[in-house]
Amino acid sequence: MTTYKYSLIKYMADAKRQETINIGLIVFRPEGLDVRMLENISKIRLFDSNFDIHQIQALKEQYEFLCRNIESPETQLETLNLFKSRVYVSKPGEFLLDHQNQYESKIISLFKQLVAQIKAPSTHTGKSKFTTSLKNTFKDLKLLANTPSELSQHKIVHNYHINEESGITADFLLKNGAFHLTETIDYDVNIATAKLRETSLKLMTFIEGQRSLDGDVKNYFVYKASSDKELEMSAQINLARSHSNEVFNFSSDNDKDKYFNIISEAIGQELQLPQVH
Repeated sequence: MTTYKYSLIKYMADAKRQETINIGLIVFRPEGLDVRMLENISKIRLFDSNFDIHQIQALKEQYEFLCRNIESPETQLETLNLFKSRVYVSKPGEFLLDHQNQYESKIISLFKQLVAQIKAPSTHTGKSKFTTSLKNTFKDLKLLANTPSELSQHKIVHNYHINEESGITADFLLKNGAFHLTETIDYDVNIATAKLRETSLKLMTFIEGQRSLDGDVKNYFVYKASSDKELEMSAQINLARSHSNEVFNFSSDNDKDKYFNIISEAIGQELQLPQVH
């Protein structure tokens, strides 16, 4: 049985708010560091739009160079901790392996769980009800696609898979010249911490859409919030504004009308503006 120590490579995206994200994983080994870094930096750019992909590769090479002649995992970690910046190495964890052939699958599993994955919050609230109500409205207007292939017919596709590998899907996607991507969230339900995570997932969808969809992408953040909830979640809503072309609160009839007017213009036909179910 072999024991391995590992640490997460953490990036402090916002020093004032102490926001950190995991951008890599290091396994400390006598034969040298095993450094695994994010290949898709969309997760980082959610918090820091100026982050450069070349910084990732440079960091990996720097860590490997610093520890190239150090066999002791403890000394490797001490060496990396000498350099304090917005990127730093976490306190180590451990895992045990019965056989060496288990190593790669274990590292892949850890990396997916601790670094690559952004989990959608698990809820049993009205979150889906709000999305479903908008879906039913599109259906009533005869705009909802039955299959993703109808995207080319200017139909609105629900749960469109933007990236099959990551599993990221758009709540609603319309294409007519440009792509029109809508993400929905109901702030009036569930606890704030769950909504923080859900908002991050929505913004990741916007970023992935910009990266993966072939053409101009317009992002619409559609939420539902009472005045009190809107104030409580103002930081998240403001963050959404920085990643969206337009932001709408469906608790406001004015915002609701504006959204459907945009959809009307996007498909090139006048709609009888509905009341969302």
